[in-house]
Amino acid sequence: MQKLRIGILFLVVSVFITSPITISFALPQAFHANGAFVEDKEILTRAKVLSLVDSKKELIPNTNTYVTSSQFKIEITEGELLGRQEIVADSAFRIEEGDTVYIRYTKTQDGSEYFSIFEVDRSKGLLILFGIFVVTVLLIGKKQGLLSLIALFISFGFIFKLLFPQMIYGGNIVLIATTGALLSLFVVMFVTHGFSRLTVSAYLGCALSVLATLLLALYATTLTSLTGFATEESVFLNLTTKGELDFVALLIGGIIIGVIGVIDDISITQASVVGELKNAGSHLSRKELYIRAMKVGKDHMGAVINTLILAYTGASLPLLLYLYLSSNPLHMLVNGEIVTTEIVRTLVGSTGLLLAVPLTTLIAVFLMKEGDTSSGSHAHHHHSH
Repeated sequence: MQKLRIGILFLVVSVFITSPITISFALPQAFHANGAFVEDKEILTRAKVLSLVDSKKELIPNTNTYVTSSQFKIEITEGELLGRQEIVADSAFRIEEGDTVYIRYTKTQDGSEYFSIFEVDRSKGLLILFGIFVVTVLLIGKKQGLLSLIALFISFGFIFKLLFPQMIYGGNIVLIATTGALLSLFVVMFVTHGFSRLTVSAYLGCALSVLATLLLALYATTLTSLTGFATEESVFLNLTTKGELDFVALLIGGIIIGVIGVIDDISITQASVVGELKNAGSHLSRKELYIRAMKVGKDHMGAVINTLILAYTGASLPLLLYLYLSSNPLHMLVNGEIVTTEIVRTLVGSTGLLLAVPLTTLIAVFLMKEGDTSSGSHAHHHHSH
């Protein structure tokens, strides 16, 4: 009953933290003011696609590439322009009759009006996918799955409500990201797996690995002379924040936050292995326990390296294909900031994650060997159920 009360409490806290109202208060007011400009009036609003008016293939000037340019009749479904119908052109999205889209409406000082399709409304699809994810987690994980979801909501709320505003207000981005990562890990691990020697071992292993990743990231960004401006998003963000953000620090912060997504799994698994070995052979010395646990850990390390490299490759597939078709020599392509950034992110993140295996194993061996067999069994109970 007490566990149920704690679960409900965490759920209430997570809903509060992740609610749009709470997040809106946490965001800098400068961004709220961007809805209406002094010079031109600009509104983003939703509209329904009534029909396809025209569609034809057009050649992009100075290229051999054709695009399909279409014209749609739309009706605005909200706000001060409610009910207004317009014809808008689009060549970027897959749009069909009945779809909901976001329209950008601009009215200039001289009274001219412009309508353009800004984005397709994907909320319905996202909600369906999220529903499938939640149902799958609850069916397979049951109570443990529920606790994982609660921890996930709290973690995201923490990032959006505290981390992002602090970064934008000009705080020390590296310090904020590292502290935030460690606090987020704390919430996720202890809410999901409960308080035990296993969880404490895993968390301490994670914390040391995150700090090692931080030191390596600081060294790597200096070593490779990265500026943090590898993508268009960085340039736009720099303009939005009037050049007040440190983008090298932002890159380092991104590496740290990226690492915590996988490090939890590695550390919990390794601590659990130590706990099970101790239960199966309580006569084992610390040294023997460490050696046996590391045999399992090394297999896990091989799988993690493969998973990470393929994950990063998949995420950067369009870029890699573009580079593959490039006529520039390989050493020049690798030297480009956008490629170097991804390589640094992959190598530093992977190194930090791999360090979690021996560090967690070492801590777990010392903590669990001191406890009696029942505490080790209790620790495993939290992980497996």
